Amino acid sequence: MSFEGLLGFFIDANRLKRAERIEDAELKLLRETDERVEAIIRDYHIIIDLQAKAILHDCADWSKMLPTKKICKHIGKRLLTIDREKATKILRKMYVQKQTWQFKPYAQQKRRMQAPALSVVYNVVEELIQDYMERKSMEKVVYKVPVAHFLVLLAIQALI
Repeated sequence: MSFEGLLGFFIDANRLKRAERIEDAELKLLRETDERVEAIIRDYHIIIDLQAKAILHDCADWSKMLPTKKICKHIGKRLLTIDREKATKILRKMYVQKQTWQFKPYAQQKRRMQAPALSVVYNVVEELIQDYMERKSMEKVVYKVPVAHFLVLLAIQALI
């Protein structure tokens, strides 16, 4: 099957037209290897992982498309801007192995990637609070541990 045929299988004509209208300047390529494509279009993230057989994305339309394993205009745009041979290879793999491919919201991946950084902040704030508790003297550490730090600690703990 040709690139156009494969693309047409995964995206309807109206979404494809909208994909073509997205300006190239709105696309930022983060990483492209033989097994992985990462990009941002406008404020939306795209990860196409051929090895894991997964596509992660975070637009509202994508969330509607997940059950049918169809693609939105943003992923359509990314596939239109990749080397035609590579894009055909990606689409062909998706077509042949459709049942094993996972179409997932990007937010799950994003949270996992941020967790280590959040735990570092959590640990620093926790140390400041422990320092305060050990000294029990507001005058010595009030500048270190304002109420805002404690609230940040609670918020970060909820995210981790």
